[in-house]
Amino acid sequence: MTNIISMPCFAGLFIMAEFLFNVLYPNTTSGAELMKIQVLGICFALLVQTLTAILTACGKLYISAIIVLVAALTKYILNVIFIPLYGEIVIPITTVIYHVVCFLCVLIVFRKVIKVHLDKKMVFIKPFVSTLIMSILVIFVKKIVVFLIEKKEHNNYRQQMCKCDTLDKIKLGHVFQTD
Repeated sequence: MTNIISMPCFAGLFIMAEFLFNVLYPNTTSGAELMKIQVLGICFALLVQTLTAILTACGKLYISAIIVLVAALTKYILNVIFIPLYGEIVIPITTVIYHVVCFLCVLIVFRKVIKVHLDKKMVFIKPFVSTLIMSILVIFVKKIVVFLIEKKEHNNYRQQMCKCDTLDKIKLGHVFQTD
């Protein structure tokens, strides 16, 4: 059930990353790519939260902490090795790896403890269809919003030019005014 919510959110943020970043931080240029990488971890993070809540309810309190520790150590080691080589791009990549490692570990423990087979239609097909529909809608709405913003900017430019033209005529009228 978590995927039905998280996958469309991931897709929407991924598609709108450049637009959102330009609106929120107009003076920066490179953050949108980092944001696109970072949002890849949303699905895994939400699945981990859901599965660890179930494990905790089953009495497996310390397993979640151990899994987070393993994933955090993995992230730390990867950051120490790769940040000096590749720079800031490594940070969102290792964060996604952190979420994937957490998810895989929790899934392994979950299958051993709960022994429930997941419904593939509910876990994969429905979230994929909802993500596809939302992605199409987000792209469509994005195009409309960008069009409206550009149209408004164009109209503002035209209004500014008309005001300047009118002011110039008024000034010229004073210069050539006959008494």
